[in-house]
Amino acid sequence: MRAILWQSTRALTACCFAALSAFPAQNLAAQTHVISSSALQKGHQLRCAAAAA
Repeated sequence: MRAILWQSTRALTACCFAALSAFPAQNLAAQTHVISSSALQKGHQLRCAAAAA
């Protein structure tokens, strides 16, 4: 009986880990966005102006 319970617990844990790796959290997915080169250049110019001041 204990062996069956232990195997079931291991299988459930493995399924949970597989589901977590297959479906990442929404905040991680939201961090993968594209920035245009003009926006990057504008941000660089702002940082350089702030450093020069």
